[in-house]
Amino acid sequence: MNKKIFTLTLLLGVCCVLATSLAATRDTVRITPAQTTPAAVGEHVVFNVDITSQQPIDAYQFTLAFDPTALRYVSSTNGDYLSDAFVAPTQVNASQVTLVAASLSGGNTGEGSLASLTFEVLSQQTTPLTLSEVLLPVTTGGLAEPQVINSSTDATLSETRQPVQETAVLPNYPNPFNPETWIPYQLAAPAEVTLSIYSMQGALVRELALGYQAAGAYQHRARAAYWDGKNALGEPVASGVYFYTFTAGDFSATGKMVIMK
Repeated sequence: MNKKIFTLTLLLGVCCVLATSLAATRDTVRITPAQTTPAAVGEHVVFNVDITSQQPIDAYQFTLAFDPTALRYVSSTNGDYLSDAFVAPTQVNASQVTLVAASLSGGNTGEGSLASLTFEVLSQQTTPLTLSEVLLPVTTGGLAEPQVINSSTDATLSETRQPVQETAVLPNYPNPFNPETWIPYQLAAPAEVTLSIYSMQGALVRELALGYQAAGAYQHRARAAYWDGKNALGEPVASGVYFYTFTAGDFSATGKMVIMK
């Protein structure tokens, strides 16, 4: 981590001298939610870094490491613990993010949130998030020595699925559309899924092989079938009425959609 981040002490006018005895009181910092965050690929999940302190904390610095194959950092916001804080520019690389903030009006005690961090889900898996390099300057000088709870916690990034009673294809959205649309569906049992798109004349325009899919609902944009309004050659199709035939195992159904340019 770039150590110049620690210049937050200059913003505070607080002398954080490491030679100062660390406070005896064990403050706690933790990642929440600590266990499971249900989410589909493409959705956003939020993790909080919370604090409980009996000392007047007037700044914070921490690094949260994550798996870049499972999560992509999107944004962060300062929490309610130091609500009037000056927030330094976020330090981000592919696998970790470092946040620094300093109070403009003095220290705070008690419970609260230091910050909230938003990530995009890239794959559904169990992935670790690790909190490290936690620094908590105290108004009276020196550093609090935090007890970091859940310093490494697993987040299960999997969509909570309700049992599906029957296989079905649902109306595409938006409709009419230009140039892309999503076709939601649901599977009562695992099946090989294919979506075939035809013109009004019955000519095959595009075939989308969605592969072998597990039972469940595929309704969110990150999971539904997607058509970009192009034919098999990658050319945009003309305005008009098109039909899609959804096939999943022995199930087949057809719907109508309209491109309007």
